[in-house]
Amino acid sequence: MEDAYTRGKALSERHNPGLEEALEARYGALLPGMPQDLIAFVYGQHYSRPGLSLRDRSLATAIVGALSTIGLLPLWLWSDLSNLSMAPRADIAFQALFQGLISGLVSMFAFS
Repeated sequence: MEDAYTRGKALSERHNPGLEEALEARYGALLPGMPQDLIAFVYGQHYSRPGLSLRDRSLATAIVGALSTIGLLPLWLWSDLSNLSMAPRADIAFQALFQGLISGLVSMFAFS
């Protein structure tokens, strides 16, 4: 069985070539192991999960990020997602939580 890091590395290189090296150059001395952990979690465990395709997962991230910035997430979740089964609805809710976490971490490191 393939581990999360190996799966994540392959997926990140396909979609964001050089991401791990860029993260290592920027944050490696400050946070040892962070680039590998990020690749393993974000790409190896989160983006490669079954349920939504990578395209749909990326689209959900973009939509949730855009809507959450203007404060309409609760309205959108209860109106437009009402025709989805519980599995995609739960996956998109997880995506919303994850997007907020990543946005917070990026803001903390990028603007400090």
